This record gives sequence, structure tokens and C-alpha cells, in this order.
Amino acid sequence: MVNPSKIKGDRFEWDLVNDATVALVPAGLEIERTKAGSERDLGDLHIRTPDRRVLAACQAKNRRERKWSAWTDDALRQAQRARARFGVLFVKRIGVASVLRSYAIMPIAEYLRLLVALHTAESAVPEMVCPNCAATIRARMADSPVSTPVTCDRCVPGAHGERIDVSLPDQLPCHHLTVSAPYPPYPAVRLGP
Repeated sequence: MVNPSKIKGDRFEWDLVNDATVALVPAGLEIERTKAGSERDLGDLHIRTPDRRVLAACQAKNRRERKWSAWTDDALRQAQRARARFGVLFVKRIGVASVLRSYAIMPIAEYLRLLVALHTAESAVPEMVCPNCAATIRARMADSPVSTPVTCDRCVPGAHGERIDVSLPDQLPCHHLTVSAPYPPYPAVRLGP
């Protein structure tokens, strides 16, 4: 007979894989479960780059007890063994159905390394001017189809995230929403001022 805790943990891992895939695929990243019961524990999930390198080794926990310190240390050891660039602990929030609202926990030093990597990558992306409000923004290449004009997050015209047709003057004013097409419900990273 299978342990109920094991079933609950496996379900959380599969839900993470399914829901995170939607967010990661536009950037060319993928998330996968690792082999259970391996001699060398390399984490529960790996986020991989297109060339199959392990970007992050993730430890997933769906438990009422909160041993975050020990679990975080385990996640970092697993990331080191997996030769991952980052290690992170995912903890399911009690009473919250969406796994994407779970906690992602890492030490501050690891988080700062992540911010440095993000800033370095974004600094290499060319700046553009929003055609609607003249705000300076960085081009979003991974989340925008080629035919979609790049606009700042303040210029999204409606609550459903549709883009502005700049040929229609009545759609030009900024609406100051944070919904970003084409991938709601994931919150947009604020690119403009």
C-alpha cells in the first residue's frame, strides 16, 4: 500500500510540473521530475535550459510541518550535487489550491545571485520606446509573438490583456493596468517607470 504522504507529495510535484511548464516554455525552459529513490538525491524537480543544463534544482514539500531551514539546506545540497545554477525549496501553501501560489524559498545569498543573473541578462536586451506613452522599456522577446508590438505594462488596454492597435487613436491613452498579454494569469514583470 502506498503511503498517503507520498501520494500527496507526488501530486504536488506533478501539479508543479504541469502549471510551471506554461510559464517556462515561452523562455525555452522546461521543468521535469527527477527519478525517485536515486542514490544521489538531486532534488525533486529540475528546471532545464534548452541545451539540457540544470538551471535550478528544486525540492518540493507538501506538508503541514514547517522545517524550512532543514529543507532549504537540503535543496542547496541537492542543487550542488546536480550542478545546478540555483537551488530552491517549493512549499505548498495550506488551503491554497493553485500550486503557483506556493512559496519559493531560498537563502538571501542565492536570491541575490538570481537577481544579478537576471539584471545581467536584461541589461543585454535593447531598450525601446513604448509607441503609446513614450516610456523607455526593455524589449520582451520571450513572451511576445513576433507580430505583437512591444508596449510597456501600463499601456495594456483592457482587463483581458489584449494589445493596443496603434492605428486606432481612441485606444492610445495609457490604462495603467498590470495585466500582460498573452499569458495571464501570471503577473507581468514591471518594465516601465
